[in-house]
Amino acid sequence: MKILIRLICCMMIMHSAHHATAQNTDDWYGAYSFTLPKPSSDTLFNNDEDMEFILRLNTTHQYTIGISRNWSEDVVWGETISGGSFSVKQDTLYCKDSLFRYTLKAIKRGDSLQFLNGFHFFKNRWIAKYDTSNLLYDALYGLPIINYRFILSSIAGVKNHNYPKIEPGEYSNPVFRLMLYRNKHYRWEIMGQSISEGKWSQKGNIITLMDTDIDFPFHAIMDSHGLRSMLLPGDYQGTVLKKKLKNKI
Repeated sequence: MKILIRLICCMMIMHSAHHATAQNTDDWYGAYSFTLPKPSSDTLFNNDEDMEFILRLNTTHQYTIGISRNWSEDVVWGETISGGSFSVKQDTLYCKDSLFRYTLKAIKRGDSLQFLNGFHFFKNRWIAKYDTSNLLYDALYGLPIINYRFILSSIAGVKNHNYPKIEPGEYSNPVFRLMLYRNKHYRWEIMGQSISEGKWSQKGNIITLMDTDIDFPFHAIMDSHGLRSMLLPGDYQGTVLKKKLKNKI
């Protein structure tokens, strides 16, 4: 049996989410997956394993979207990108993220489904149903999630206009990487896979990252060591990303 060494998720709030009434959901229950190519910027795994996208729809009307990759023959590394409740109305699937409150929509054809909106790496792709015996999303256990809304509102209320401008470049740790470009575009990666892209802006020491595919803002705050996620998709702990010293981008 494979061992899952990292799984950060929002299952605690997912279990407390309202169970929306769904119609004709029996055919939707289960897990769906497709293979993502090995990221070209892979510095963590050093193997030829591809990355897997996984969507799980369970019988309590909860969903989870995540990515996973084999670290070795017996070890899987996974990250949860979105989770919450789902319902089906007029043959359309509605997935409401319990933490951020955005809604994803998908349609079904046979044993495959297609998201009509969502993060760029899975939007408009047909995703096939697969064997639900995979460990990754049978073993979700909630971890404490920081109160990012309180932190952001507290910072926004501080009357201080002397915050320095953020320096574009790479902010990262071995798993997460945020690229801020001088043309105000950004790219957010997990395990080398691009998850979110769009435009960034700064107000005080709050960095707003507007994902252009789901039309939703994510945030980070300036930290003495770099940037702190507040919260970026797939990170629920407020991870600090250190500035990498390299050529300006």
